[in-house]
Order: sequence, then structure tokens, then C-alpha cells
Amino acid sequence: MTQKRTRFGVAAATLVAGLLWASQSFAVPIAANSQVSLSGADNFTSTSVTFTNPAGITGDNGSFAGLTTCATCVTMSNFTSASTNFQVYTATNNGLTTTLTLSAANFNYVPDNGFGFTTLEITGSGVATMTGFDATPGIFDLTTQCGIALCSTTTTHFSFSATTVATAVPEPASLALLGVGLLGLGAVGYRRRREV
Repeated sequence: MTQKRTRFGVAAATLVAGLLWASQSFAVPIAANSQVSLSGADNFTSTSVTFTNPAGITGDNGSFAGLTTCATCVTMSNFTSASTNFQVYTATNNGLTTTLTLSAANFNYVPDNGFGFTTLEITGSGVATMTGFDATPGIFDLTTQCGIALCSTTTTHFSFSATTVATAVPEPASLALLGVGLLGLGAVGYRRRREV
């Protein structure tokens, strides 16, 4: 009788441990079209952008809404058109942290946009993180500009918006673990009935 209880206890403990592991390991992805908008100062060339930290959050929605606005809670990372697998920013506010890591960035440099400004637009895609959420595919678009005569001597201002693109990600590991636990319970129950 003790051996039967031990087997059942081991199977039950395995199932409970598996469920606890699965619930802690898998949160939910950042909601689709959630957005955080940042702004600050920078200097740029046709192939690089150098930020003056700190930057701020000027708006957010969706999963990012808990961050709220701030003037100095963002650290931007300098990068070039040749940079790969780099973290664009880290923002921490209200006990929440979000980051965006890009695989690469595309630079679109316009030396004169027809209105007396030099403009740099940088786009890219990568992975966004947020406290309490799974890492989620994200995209970003940064625009910065300066007056043509002042670009080499003046710090310019940038506006930045990062948007996450949530994708349905199956959780095969947690489902497999649950299945194994249930099979274990079933096997123990079956053996118990046969031995009685």
C-alpha cells in the first residue's frame, strides 16, 4: 500500500511541479500594436546616430501603458548602419522595464528634404521585452532632423516609436509537460486498479 501511495505521490508532485513551471515560464506576448514613443536629443550622420542620454517616454499604449510618461527614464544606445543584434533602448519607469533589440537597422538619409532640413529615418525589426511579458517580435521607426546649415554644430532632436507585433506562439513545452504528468497519473491509476 505504501508503494502505491508513493507512486501516486510522485506522479502528482511531477504534475504540480510541471504546472507551476509552465505558469512561471510562459507569460503572454506583448499585445499586438502596443506602442511606446520616445524622444530626446542626438547627433547623426548618414551612417550613425549618437544619443544624448537620458531620453524620455512621451506616450504609450497597449501593454506598455503602465510605463506612463517620463522625462529621463530611457537610455538609448548609439549605433551605426553596420550594427547588428544591438539593444536600441532600455526604459524603466513605475517598476517596469522594456527593451528593444534589433537584428539590423536600415538608414534612410536625406541631406535636403526640400524644406531646409536634413533628415535621417531609421527602421528595423527585432525583439521587444517588457516586465511580465514574453519576448515579442517588434518593429521601430526613428526620425531625426536638423537644419541644413546647423547639422554639424547643433544637437538635434529625435522622435522614436517602437511598436510590437505580437505573433501566436504555441507553448509545446508546457503542453508536453502537462501531457506527461497526466499520462503518469493515468498509469498509476491503472496499476492501482489492476493490483486491487
